Amino acid sequence: MKIKVFKIEGTFKDDKNMLEVRTKYEQLLEDRMREMGRVPVINIYPQFYTSYNAENDSYDFTLIMYGVYRGKKKAQEIIGWDSSTNEWH
Repeated sequence: MKIKVFKIEGTFKDDKNMLEVRTKYEQLLEDRMREMGRVPVINIYPQFYTSYNAENDSYDFTLIMYGVYRGKKKAQEIIGWDSSTNEWH
């Protein structure tokens, strides 16, 4: 099974919103993956990196998730794929 990397980069102003930003963008990225017929690899957790940008008084972020192709219809029906057991859930 070929695992594909999906990534979103962006900026947010207030670190109080960090969890909300992460949750929102994880869902957005997963939705995009599913539209392409891919599902998350459920045993490789999303990675969320931030860095403070003093010049703009904001935070830059990168969100990385991993997915595998399952087909557009099936991608809407299953949770994801576990690469450690090679099982669909």
